[in-house]
Amino acid sequence: MATATTPGNLLADAERSLTAAHVAEQILTQHPTLPIELIHACGTDGTGSAAPLLELVLVDGATDAIADWARAVNTDVTVDQGYLLSAQHRAIAEIDGVTVWVTTYEHDDESED
Repeated sequence: MATATTPGNLLADAERSLTAAHVAEQILTQHPTLPIELIHACGTDGTGSAAPLLELVLVDGATDAIADWARAVNTDVTVDQGYLLSAQHRAIAEIDGVTVWVTTYEHDDESED
């Protein structure tokens, strides 16, 4: 989905989203075992930049997979404990001008009691 105030801006956002989708194809060709649950692409990176954003959400608990991908693209995984009953693991890289987030969530074992 894209939102804009002019047809030109809408077209630019759609083109950046398409660019992100092509990067997703490239990543999944190079890393076919990534356990993808959801792919999200949008025309801006959410920080005020006009760079496209791609998020690959892995299945819950895929911490080894995200660590392997991060090593392959020479980036780090950050862990944020600020999520209700889970920790977010995220690796961020830039690939062909697209900001890429690879994310998984690890549920707190104590919450299952």
